[in-house]
Amino acid sequence: MALTLKIAALRDETDRIRVFDLIARDGGSLPSYTPGAHLDFDLGDLGTRSYSLIDWPDDEDTTHHYQIAVQREDDGDGGSKRMHSLAVGDVVAAKGPENDFELTDHTGPVVLFAAELA
Repeated sequence: MALTLKIAALRDETDRIRVFDLIARDGGSLPSYTPGAHLDFDLGDLGTRSYSLIDWPDDEDTTHHYQIAVQREDDGDGGSKRMHSLAVGDVVAAKGPENDFELTDHTGPVVLFAAELA
């Protein structure tokens, strides 16, 4: 699903990790999602970059905001640096949410981890 999102807030978690709070540009509701889902951001000449959703939806059908975290990779190909150049109020195009590894048939709490191998 094509989305037009506005950056509602930014927060630096570390000197390289920035958290983005995103809302619908028109202020409406957004599609819900399941744990492990991501959004694909259109970064123009840099192509598309995927970032995982790190918050939990408001209910089963819709939510009113998305939250992602982007680690800036200074030696990367520019996607994370482009994301870090955005400011509150900027509008971005994205597709999703999509989930390539949805959890099914689980019981009890689940914790998802992401890590970078050195």
